[in-house]
Parts: sequence; C-alpha cells; structure tokens
Amino acid sequence: LIMALITLNKLALPTGSVVQVVQSIDVTNRTITSTSLASTGISLSITPSSSSNKILLRCYGIFSLNVPNRRQEKFAFYRDTTSLIPSGVNAHADMTNVEDDFNYSNQTFAIEYLDSPATTSSITYNIYASVNSSTMYIGRRGFDTSNDSPTMFTATEIKA
Repeated sequence: LIMALITLNKLALPTGSVVQVVQSIDVTNRTITSTSLASTGISLSITPSSSSNKILLRCYGIFSLNVPNRRQEKFAFYRDTTSLIPSGVNAHADMTNVEDDFNYSNQTFAIEYLDSPATTSSITYNIYASVNSSTMYIGRRGFDTSNDSPTMFTATEIKA
C-alpha cells in the first residue's frame, strides 16, 4: 500500500517537478593528459522513474594546468560511453586560456545539460575531458595537493 501511494504521488506530479536528485562528490585528484575526450573517472548513476522524464546534469569543480599560455581544455557529459555533445560543437565546455600567468592557477569549470534518456533502466553518466599539449589536474592545483577541492556532479530527474 505504501509503495502504491508513492507511485501514485510520482504520477500526480505536475510537469517540471523534481522527481529525484542524485549527487556525486568526487574528492579524488585527477590527472588528464589526453588530447581527445577521455573518461575522467567522475561519474554517477540514476534510474529514471519514467522513460519520458528528463535528466538535468550539472557538474562543477576546479582544475589547473602545468604550463601557461593558450591551452585548450574541454569537458563533456557522456551517457555510459555515448557522447551527449550537441551537434555543431565539440564539447559542453571548450575553454581556451590566454592568461600569461596561468601556470598551476586554479580555474573553475561548470557544465550543464538536459538529457532525454528514454529509459527506466539504470544510467551511468560520466565526465570526459581533454587538454591540448599539457597536463590538466582536476580537483587540485597542479604542483601540490594542499589546495584540493571536490568536483560536484548532480543528476536531477525532471517530470516530463
């Protein structure tokens, strides 16, 4: 009876309502050297309650590079191993840093995407990243680990 009431309450929610929220707080220091988008190891899983619902993805954190001047970093969401990058662009965040004194300075990144997974099976979302001709450190300053910061990754199921 209790499960039936919970199910009925979810069905009665108006369009745009939050059905569930899943958050991953990643505290692992990550090192990225790939020049093409590759998994960072930052992920979370969610099981949509309806195949018509949407999943709002948000991820933010810090990163640094080991060299200054015009290094290009990219961040993207993947559903399992399928890219969610919209056609016509090459990442969810495609940043070029032009600061002369960027070497090891912490920078922030934030990406967001509204997915339509069309399933009620468990989905694993992953953060992919790449860097052009340098090393990128996610979650910390490059030359030490005394300036760590978590990467926050959230999936919110929205009733369609």
